[in-house]
Formats: sequence, structure tokens, C-alpha cells
Amino acid sequence: MAYDDTRHLKDREIKSRYDDETYEALKAVARLHKLQLAVFVRMCVEEKLESIVEPNATGKHMQA
Repeated sequence: MAYDDTRHLKDREIKSRYDDETYEALKAVARLHKLQLAVFVRMCVEEKLESIVEPNATGKHMQA
């Protein structure tokens, strides 16, 4: 598949491992939102990164 805007291409892979309970919870929430599991996990990671990088009210960066 060709992308007109290569910024939309998601081709970097990271493998992560989860216990059964976390994995089943991720699958359930992804299914609830009608998303593929990998897409849902990527969205969670991107949202968390944004919250870490955004400076808080005092101008300092938040800790993970």
C-alpha cells in the first residue's frame, strides 16, 4: 500500500509482553471500541507519551 503522506506510515515494531489478565483487558477494551488490538495499544502509548512530554502548570515535565 502506498502512502501519499509517509508520516502516516507506521512501520516501526516494538514487541511487548503482558500477563494473561492485562492481555485480556486490552483485548476487551479494544473490541469495545472496535479497534484492532495493536492500534489500541499504540493509541494508549501515544497518549501516555503526550502526557509525559507536555509541561505541567509549573513548566516542569511530568514523571512517568
